[in-house]
Amino acid sequence: MFDVASAQLQRLSREFDETCYLAKLDGETVRSVVMESPGSPWRGYVLPGRSMMAHANASAKAIIAYQDDALIERALESELPALTPFTKTDRDEIRREFVKVRDAGFATCIDEVEEGLAAFAVPIFGQDGSVQMALASVGPKARIMGMLEGGAVERFSKTAASIALSMRLE
Repeated sequence: MFDVASAQLQRLSREFDETCYLAKLDGETVRSVVMESPGSPWRGYVLPGRSMMAHANASAKAIIAYQDDALIERALESELPALTPFTKTDRDEIRREFVKVRDAGFATCIDEVEEGLAAFAVPIFGQDGSVQMALASVGPKARIMGMLEGGAVERFSKTAASIALSMRLE
């Protein structure tokens, strides 16, 4: 199912020289499903199958932000560990961030999982407008911030739309 998406991830990874991955909603949990990294050292990585935290990981934020209130509440009902001093753990603050994600069309994770590491993610919209997947990149903070400043969100959003079409998401 992810073969077509994997080829597009490879292109993005080569274009930006950073790790790119897809995450998917699995019930109330977001999990990474496929990852492509450049051959360069010192890149971030995401192990496929890893659970992504709704309050801290960009890919989970990009998906959970578009869910109904009931699913958002279930996603936030478990413990929300403070992984770094920058991790948001206040549920009201996280809900406000989800609104910002929907308004901006992308989510970030800057120093929230590990200091010096950053990520951003765009939602992948199904034909019905639902969001079950996200396209993300992760790497050292300075390089990810440079990608954001250089217009990577637009490029990732176009690729997300292409992935949705190629996978015929419904």
